[in-house]
Amino acid sequence: MYHKRIALNNMKNSAKCRFKYSLELSFKIEKIKKLKKATSLGGVIFNSPLILAPMSQITSAPFRLLMEDLGSGGSISELTSSNGIFYNSARTKDMLNVDPREECVGIQLFGEKSHNLMTAALLAQEKGAKFIDINMGCPVKKVVSKGSGSALIRKPLELYDFLSPIKKALIIPLSIKIRLGHSEKEITASEVVKVANDIGIEFVTIHGRTTVQLYQGKANWELIENIAKNSFIPIIGNGDLNTKESIADRMKITNCKALMIGRGACKNPFIFLEGLAEINNMTDKFTFSGSDMLEVIDAFSYYSDELVSEEKIKIIQLKKFIVGYTSSFPYASELRNKIFALKKIDEIKSIAKNYFSSLPVLNTK
Repeated sequence: MYHKRIALNNMKNSAKCRFKYSLELSFKIEKIKKLKKATSLGGVIFNSPLILAPMSQITSAPFRLLMEDLGSGGSISELTSSNGIFYNSARTKDMLNVDPREECVGIQLFGEKSHNLMTAALLAQEKGAKFIDINMGCPVKKVVSKGSGSALIRKPLELYDFLSPIKKALIIPLSIKIRLGHSEKEITASEVVKVANDIGIEFVTIHGRTTVQLYQGKANWELIENIAKNSFIPIIGNGDLNTKESIADRMKITNCKALMIGRGACKNPFIFLEGLAEINNMTDKFTFSGSDMLEVIDAFSYYSDELVSEEKIKIIQLKKFIVGYTSSFPYASELRNKIFALKKIDEIKSIAKNYFSSLPVLNTK
């Protein structure tokens, strides 16, 4: 029955195509994509070891599809409330939707109740997720205060009873994403990884900060690498991988099986392609232009038109998308002010066209 439901779900949008890029940009994309090497993490196979991180209000299906186009080896959805699913919120259920064009996507769930997480995980499984990821790393106060997110890693031994029912209920793989611990004096990641291994979790993603740090300071890669070196299950490292250089430098020395890229992808849509090129010492052969960026904006808009029903949300997402990608360029603040004042997609894209047309080559550092 499960497999029949998946097949029917995937047939709904089977006629939809990927965005068609220009011959010039397609050539660069495909040339770099040939450098990708599939990476197996337990029962999950990613197209490369560079994976898109879950980010709230960002990694919905349109953005995930775009990043797959532009070199990501797979992705994880924005964190989704298992309580919202359990109490039948239609809007929350929509966050579980997986587009059949997505090659490797996991749905990330958060919550403090194991039963609710299991219920939500089973629904996500029906909707076509390749794996389920449990968020045990969100440091935001409103999440942690209820006992979910990174609050869960404070008592590693309790995770046996918490995660085991979810693991047993699923056909598809289960993973978790954690932080190093609550604080520098309370580092629990190694203990959590041991529990994950005992239960049969496929892989663990470790963000190299503590809950107390939030997103301040630097990620502690020394600790991530030490855990990965001694782990019996695959570890994905995450934190401060915001440039092609930082990605390539880490890949050369890491004990992790893969790297997860988050905020860097919000500032540079080509970060996966550039990272792959840098790893393979081919950066000098490929540059991206302002016209390439305009195509990326069109691609994001194309996927949004297909998958987002509310015009208001499309406009908000497009504004956020463009503003993020101009943050490191000249006159970005002026552009930001202009874009946020606009209320129509055509007007927003027109302003972006005028801006990016003046940038022959993008400096994405």
